[in-house]
Amino acid sequence: MRKYINEYINSLKDLKKEYTSVSIYVPKKNGKPCIEKGCRWYVYFYKKTDEGYKQIKIYNGINRYKTIEERFYVAKSIQKAIEKFLLEGGDPFAFTNQNLSVLEAINLAFERKSNEWSSSTLYTNKSYLKKFIEWLINNKIDKYTIKNQFKKHHLIAYIEYLKKNLNPTSVNNNIRFLKNIFGKLSEDDITLYNYASDLRNIKEKPNKNTPFTNEQYEKIISWLKKNDPYLLFFIRFMSYTFLRPIEVLRIRTGNINMKERIIEVPTKTEQISRILIIEKLFILLKEIELEKYPQDFYLFTPTGKPGKWEKRNFDTSGYQFFRRRFKKVKNILNLGNEYGLYSFRHTFARNIYFKLLAEGMTDLEAKYKLMTITRHKSLSSLNKYLRSIGAILPDDYSGYID
Repeated sequence: MRKYINEYINSLKDLKKEYTSVSIYVPKKNGKPCIEKGCRWYVYFYKKTDEGYKQIKIYNGINRYKTIEERFYVAKSIQKAIEKFLLEGGDPFAFTNQNLSVLEAINLAFERKSNEWSSSTLYTNKSYLKKFIEWLINNKIDKYTIKNQFKKHHLIAYIEYLKKNLNPTSVNNNIRFLKNIFGKLSEDDITLYNYASDLRNIKEKPNKNTPFTNEQYEKIISWLKKNDPYLLFFIRFMSYTFLRPIEVLRIRTGNINMKERIIEVPTKTEQISRILIIEKLFILLKEIELEKYPQDFYLFTPTGKPGKWEKRNFDTSGYQFFRRRFKKVKNILNLGNEYGLYSFRHTFARNIYFKLLAEGMTDLEAKYKLMTITRHKSLSSLNKYLRSIGAILPDDYSGYID
């Protein structure tokens, strides 16, 4: 036993020849440990080189923790791990991100962020990552070190490239992705700050979906009944629940509780919203006999019935499947680009608002009632919505003009 103790002591002596002891740097303010912004904790030691001793700092996410106790605990854990690692002959430079290439860094950040994203967001972000990597490689930037060589102007150049090839919405989606990735790199102390934080979104020209006139609506419904009843079911489900098309596509048979007449709708962040199954929707769902299908089946699929929908992306391919089907209807009925699937939701909202007023409700009463149906969170947001779809019009002002 004594032999092993002596060997351990001698190994420590050898270790000190190459490295100093591993320490924790604790920034202080007024003599007390500081955890405010800019107070960056780290673990450090010095490595002997030909030029003298070189300091190596290890942040390793310590500064993500919000209390002094947590930071001390994490820092001490890292300190012990580094001491053991060095004692076993590990490479000291493995602790620094100084030599990480931009390609290695963004892949690392993507891997760490992926646990925070829903499956649909992860699928979409993979396409943004692929596009960025292709650009880095094509421009021979992929091997630049993330701390010393890669700069903000490289991101700006990438955005300019995207502007020439994508519409404003797609460019802004890529910017949002980059802010997430470089935010994670900054948070984990791989970069000094979030290079993407100052990137500005491009002004998007809104592509509003205009509500249908009553005549247009009747023609569409008539055509769908004869030629595409499945698309009609999708449209009615969307309109009766006031859900967005993409939200409808996330619904599985297990989300629908026919007994309690409730639909649990998974949102983009995988939280749950509860939607009432109104009588008209209950009748439609009853015809499907949902109890025959496994609970993990999607309600809407290309097969025309609940089932699996492999290799699809909720936000693009799923939505585009039904969007293309409706485009066929638009072409036949000569409807312009100002009409889309969202036009049905707008049409229903406008018509419900008018019917509530026709029943004798005051304008305010009608709007508060409508808020419970459309799930707008404030009266101001509902007013803005109603104005945007042309539901709020002035009274006849003939008497005020010549």
